[in-house]
Amino acid sequence: MTSRYIPLALGEVGWLFPALTERTEHDRVRELLQAADETLYRLGQQLGARPDAQLWGVPLHRFHYQRLGPEPEFPVTILAGEGGADQIWVDILCAPVGRGPYHRPGPPWQVHTTISLSCDSHPTICGVHQVDARTGPPVETPIEAATEVQAAAAWLLQRLAAETADSLRKHDPNRGHPPPPRRRD
Repeated sequence: MTSRYIPLALGEVGWLFPALTERTEHDRVRELLQAADETLYRLGQQLGARPDAQLWGVPLHRFHYQRLGPEPEFPVTILAGEGGADQIWVDILCAPVGRGPYHRPGPPWQVHTTISLSCDSHPTICGVHQVDARTGPPVETPIEAATEVQAAAAWLLQRLAAETADSLRKHDPNRGHPPPPRRRD
C-alpha cells in the first residue's frame, strides 16, 4: 500500500470526507480542522517543542492528511497529528472505523487520541508507553468528525497544561519494568 503525506493547509477536506459537497458544510469542516491544527501547534509550544520540529520529513504539532492506497486514486485518506517534546508524545488520528490499513473511506469515522511517555527503563529497546487515551464515538457526518478532532486537540492541551513527564509517569503501567528477554539467535 502506498501513502502520501500532505499538510492540512495544503490538502482538501474532500479527501477525508468524499461525500462532502455542500459549500457551507465544507467551509465549517475546514474551520474546525484549522482550529484543531492551531490547538495542536499551541500544545507543541506548551511542551517546549521547536516550532519547526519534524519526524521523517513530516511536520510535528500540525495535522496532515495521509492518503492511502494505490496511486493516483488514493481511495482512502486519514487525518493525523502527532508531536511531543522531551519524553511526552501525543497523537490524534481521525480515520474510517475499522482496522488499518483502511480499505474504504468513511462514514463512519472515529478519533483516537493518545499520550505516551518514553520508556523509563529501556528507551532504546522499548520505545514508549501509553499513559492516557481518549477515543471518541463513531460518527456519521464530517461536521461531527471535525468536531471530535477539535475536541481531541483541546483535551490534549487541557490534559497536559500542568503535567510533566514526571507527573505523568505515575500513570505509566509499565514504569520501571525489567528488561526484555535477550534474543538467542
